[in-house]
Amino acid sequence: MKQIESQSPYQTRAHRSTLKLFFWVAVWVASFAIATFGPRLLWDKAAPITWIACAVTILIGIVAIVANRNQIRAQDEMLQRVSLEAYSISLGAVIIVGCPYSILQQNKLVPAELGIPALMVVMSVTLLISMLVGLRRYR
Repeated sequence: MKQIESQSPYQTRAHRSTLKLFFWVAVWVASFAIATFGPRLLWDKAAPITWIACAVTILIGIVAIVANRNQIRAQDEMLQRVSLEAYSISLGAVIIVGCPYSILQQNKLVPAELGIPALMVVMSVTLLISMLVGLRRYR
């Protein structure tokens, strides 16, 4: 706790917003796992409970998005720029990979099960690499 007390107000605000973002993303991941595996493992595919679980996951996701926005706002201008560039590259990669992938899926040239999970992997890896490259470039 002493480390936080010796930080500047900017560092304290950035640290706090990062912890909040981590918390809400972890809660979203847990809710997503429950919504994914719950129908088979917990409530025997009861449709109303699955709808509720998905709605809760969406609501928690909205809170995580707000926490992400707040975390970016708490950053200095350089980190905001790195984040903006990384998110734009990630979005572009998902569109560039996702559109042809849907064509391949429609023509049964790739497995249909890989759709959204594959795009999430592309987005996550692209975002991570873009953030690391951006941070290195502006160092």
